[in-house]
Amino acid sequence: VDEGGRLLARALNRVPARGHRTALYLTGGLDSRLLLGLFEERHRPATTLTFGQRDCRDVVYGRRLARLAGSRHHEFPLDDGRWVATHADLHIALTE
Repeated sequence: VDEGGRLLARALNRVPARGHRTALYLTGGLDSRLLLGLFEERHRPATTLTFGQRDCRDVVYGRRLARLAGSRHHEFPLDDGRWVATHADLHIALTE
């Protein structure tokens, strides 16, 4: 477990060290909280993103965690359920 944690932190912190922009999808889940916690101080403040309905658990917890971590946080509301149809081109451009 210790070795797995060390390797995960090392891999995560290599990305910004190589000059790449980094961002983290931040939810209330354990995986995103773990990754946010592993960002080394030299790579902070991290940029975090949360997608969801305004009062859903992911958005509420993501907002709280981002505030605690001091990250540059962006929320993308999915209130009408048409996010994919409306923003598909943007999503593809950001993830390619």
